[in-house]
Amino acid sequence: MAMMPRIKRLLAQPTSASKVGLRRESAHTPTINVMQEDALRAVLMENPNDENAFRALVELVKRNCASDSENSADPLKAESTGEEPVLDPQDYEARANLSVWALAEELSGHPKAWFPVIELARLSLDESPGEALRRLTAAVSRDPSGRALERSIELLLDKGLASEAYNLGLGLWRPNDHPAETGISVVRAALVSQRSLDAQREYNKLIEHSGADEVRALDPDLEKEIEELHADSR
Repeated sequence: MAMMPRIKRLLAQPTSASKVGLRRESAHTPTINVMQEDALRAVLMENPNDENAFRALVELVKRNCASDSENSADPLKAESTGEEPVLDPQDYEARANLSVWALAEELSGHPKAWFPVIELARLSLDESPGEALRRLTAAVSRDPSGRALERSIELLLDKGLASEAYNLGLGLWRPNDHPAETGISVVRAALVSQRSLDAQREYNKLIEHSGADEVRALDPDLEKEIEELHADSR
């Protein structure tokens, strides 16, 4: 991917939590956009896991950079060494990924940030799966609610990494503290990775802590799929 050389350079740059939420100055940014950007950054300083504010700010920064011909190749505004490939301004996906990386890297310095760390993991998963898994583990450790674990498992399943998804859940799922949705994601990771006994064991724990009625209301087919996997594995 064309963005990876720039992302790798960013990884080597020192970061500081004191810079979280600070706007990157640009003489080409319209005043109205500055006000919008500052408002969104204020929201993210208060809650770095606000996904709506995160997405809105990424779009705003991307539009600002598109209107700035001097910086249009690099939404990160990092100093160029001349060694990285210049992004085509029309390459929407690459530009979007650079904008997401830049903001996520800034916000990841916040001690309670987990959503930005998952975004960094998503962007680095294909290139550096080991580092991405470490980021996911770090994100989950910052979030007592279980949402980060659920999102991390979904990400790994989407990438076809069912065993990694189940192993993450196995080590970090807390049935006493996490909602039923998180437990369901763990059971589904076991199912997708074809671990019938593990799926049954995790399902039993889920039922014990969340109750059969709640689990069936959230995922009516889960128990049936476990039974079918059992039957197929005999």
